Amino acid sequence: MWFHIEPCCSYHLLNSFEDGNEIVVRGCKANVAIIPGPGWGEDKFDWFSRGFSFKPDSSDNENGHKATENGLLFTSVREWRLNMDTQEVKERDLTGTEYSMDFPMINADFTGLKHKYGYTQVIDSHASSKSEEQLKEHSNHGEWNIKMEHHWLPEKNFCSGSAFVAKPEAVDEDDGWIVTFAHDEDSDISYVLVLDAKKFQGEPIAKINLPQRVPYGHHGSFFSLQKRALEAI
Repeated sequence: MWFHIEPCCSYHLLNSFEDGNEIVVRGCKANVAIIPGPGWGEDKFDWFSRGFSFKPDSSDNENGHKATENGLLFTSVREWRLNMDTQEVKERDLTGTEYSMDFPMINADFTGLKHKYGYTQVIDSHASSKSEEQLKEHSNHGEWNIKMEHHWLPEKNFCSGSAFVAKPEAVDEDDGWIVTFAHDEDSDISYVLVLDAKKFQGEPIAKINLPQRVPYGHHGSFFSLQKRALEAI
């Protein structure tokens, strides 16, 4: 079964789940691929900086998207609702145009299930990502809306490679921690940052300085030694 959606580029999905006769797909959507081609010139830093800077334009480009060269790489969280009976698709943007964001994650226990919370990284082309962002879905008279919360890092501190770690005795979906690598550009110190997902905008639970620089990356995973030991038995 094929579904027709607005042309876009998506590398990372947040989650997908069944909702009645619809399949709901949520992921990060951009207008073009992030991989630069020869036509964009030799200065790739300039290309990325302009690409992530959203500046809307009233004119359509060749793909029908209202975006100029500034903002072509701007990434937001998109929802596609695929009707399995009619093949109709309903699309909506969940995060607006204030910040570009990507590398989404959820509590892995809710993969393939209806979820309330999602987490992304705000993209800053000068380094990697400058904050963590929490997306919280809530119902208002039958309509599902999105509330966004931010945890901003100090100036010239950037994070990458985040993961959601559920608490051992978790009850709620957001019972857990956000764990991420971060780097201070001024002190040249890399560290691990731990945030309480239930108090997302609050002070970090822990900040662990590392003995050497951790380069900026894209993806992160958390592996419990206790869990791995149990699986090996």
